[in-house]
Amino acid sequence: MSLKNKLKEAYSNKVTAPKDYKELQEKVEIKETRHYLFKALKLTGVCALASVGVFVLAIGATVLISGMHINENVADSVKKARFSMYDTNLIESETFKYLNSVTYGAAKTDLELDPEFITYVNNFAEKTYSGFDKTSNFAYSPLMVYTQMDLISLALSTPETINEMNTALGTEDTALRGRNVYKAMMNNSYADKEQKSTVQAKNAVFFDQERALSNINPTFLEGLTNRRAEVYDMRFGSAYDVNNILKWIDQSVNEDNFITKEDLDIKDDTFIAFISSLYFDNAWQKKYVTKDTRDDTFYLSDGSTVTTKFMNHTIFTEFKDFGNYVSVTDYYKYGYNVEYFVPKKIEDNIFNLLSADFLTKEPVEKRNQPVSLSMPKFEAACKNEITDIVKGAGIETMYKGIPNNCLENAVETPAFLYSYIQHTKQKTTVSFDEDGTVVKTVTFSMGAGGMNSAPGSDVNLNQPFVYCIKDRDGLPLVLGAVNNPIEK
Repeated sequence: MSLKNKLKEAYSNKVTAPKDYKELQEKVEIKETRHYLFKALKLTGVCALASVGVFVLAIGATVLISGMHINENVADSVKKARFSMYDTNLIESETFKYLNSVTYGAAKTDLELDPEFITYVNNFAEKTYSGFDKTSNFAYSPLMVYTQMDLISLALSTPETINEMNTALGTEDTALRGRNVYKAMMNNSYADKEQKSTVQAKNAVFFDQERALSNINPTFLEGLTNRRAEVYDMRFGSAYDVNNILKWIDQSVNEDNFITKEDLDIKDDTFIAFISSLYFDNAWQKKYVTKDTRDDTFYLSDGSTVTTKFMNHTIFTEFKDFGNYVSVTDYYKYGYNVEYFVPKKIEDNIFNLLSADFLTKEPVEKRNQPVSLSMPKFEAACKNEITDIVKGAGIETMYKGIPNNCLENAVETPAFLYSYIQHTKQKTTVSFDEDGTVVKTVTFSMGAGGMNSAPGSDVNLNQPFVYCIKDRDGLPLVLGAVNNPIEK
């Protein structure tokens, strides 16, 4: 058996793919990607070792598959080895097809956003934050919820839903929103393995033209493409197609089984899904030293205490005094930062002190100074049904159900008697440790339609606090609260 056939057999024993190898072979793309050569060798070495030997495999396979870029759906193990920043390559089928093209690169961009857009997103973050239950840990991505609402706005067709959306998003200037969403997605899409810094914001729309009784509206498709959203034609009644949605999500956040089909809650009349994901893995600009991590007391809002591990380091940073609470900023690489909000007194509750405009409020005093920061290590996983949160921000009518018919701009030839957004959900996981912060979040909305320098300060985050991770433009990537750092 030739080396090529032996490698073919090794791969066919490892991959999750159609049974017909010829179909698999057609899905393998040849590119100049040396990075994947060594990933592929590592994964296939075990299967091929007995037949060809370590040396022959290393030399022969290098000649045969140099530059091979394996399709992500070809092998789950290869998918795990891939770096997050490359295109999501899902295998097309008779019913699952690309309707546009969006590419991703590892290079960082610094496109300038309109200042008013930054204000709009921060105001939206303040509105949505107010709707969360403050008695337990929570975290979500205001930017990705805002972005998804903007995508949905392109499908809205009734004056009431359009007016509510424009008001909640801060402007009726859809062109301004569109160009800034595009820039924000570009700016928050890069990878630097040497700096251990990766940020990837992605959007996709999955559209069932059979259930929609029409092709997708070309204007709707163009608007989505201009906002850097991938668009797929698929069938919600096909298990294979729905599994591709889940694979798109897994690839986007670099985690298998991040959400389930049950989380999507697909109904018989579901014809469109809006999916927005954020993967944030960033190292501290000044790392915490593990030897300085120690056990200490965290004071819960009910007066009780827990013991947990606190990281400690001293930084020169921006310190804001708001009277009865303060905020302090710590920095990640590439200009990202996290701002912590905490009371001055142990007995105070941060949620009672923050005003409705706390993200944009001017402090009583602001200065740059040394800060000795004590920060609890923590992990949080939050599954949020955020339909009511979005309603609280002023976007209500599109969720009202039958006989609402507000999504006709998504289709080329409207034939619905009703159409509406069924629900909006978000899952977020957050981890803070000595190396940095990792955030994975996916937001999804399902649509239905049918016929029927001063002195230094000590800041100890040893009681409930609020945090906001911001990108280089000041957009709120993640907004969250820690009530109990040992609660996961």
